[in-house]
Amino acid sequence: MMCLSFLAVGYVFVGSLKPNARSEQEIPYFEISWADLTTISEGEPLEEQGLDGLVVVLKPTQDQLDEISSLDPHVFDSSSNAWFDDLGIYIYWKVSTGPGCVLRHAPKGFFESKPKWPGGYYDPCHDYSYDYAGRRLSSYDYSAFGYTREVENLRVPGVEVRDGKWVRIYGRFRRS
Repeated sequence: MMCLSFLAVGYVFVGSLKPNARSEQEIPYFEISWADLTTISEGEPLEEQGLDGLVVVLKPTQDQLDEISSLDPHVFDSSSNAWFDDLGIYIYWKVSTGPGCVLRHAPKGFFESKPKWPGGYYDPCHDYSYDYAGRRLSSYDYSAFGYTREVENLRVPGVEVRDGKWVRIYGRFRRS
């Protein structure tokens, strides 16, 4: 009798682990419906809150673009799929690609003890640093806290552009 009870409880428990149709429909989804890019200020990151986290949109100044370019030797991967050339903006999730903590913005000069800090984002949980292009900084001198473990660049949400002026940002942040 005890064996049958154990099997019944085990069956119910294992059955509860399967996602049902309702739970799959309730997974949070991020969407900004058709934002006008002409309203974004140059040089100041725009942080948008959605159901599934934060997204950063940055229309960089020429000084920021020059700084980003000069950082190529100080990042793990100098490519950035966050740059949308036809729009002249960067768009990426404001979530660390390591353990998934929400990043904090720190403009250039924010850290007095780090004079080479270029400005960008840092992970307050695990000390990862990212530049304004969403690339993981690898150099001790240029990172916020000097921690230089390699993790991938910041991820990019789905982006749809209409008439070169309107953008729709959507998707779910996925950890590796």
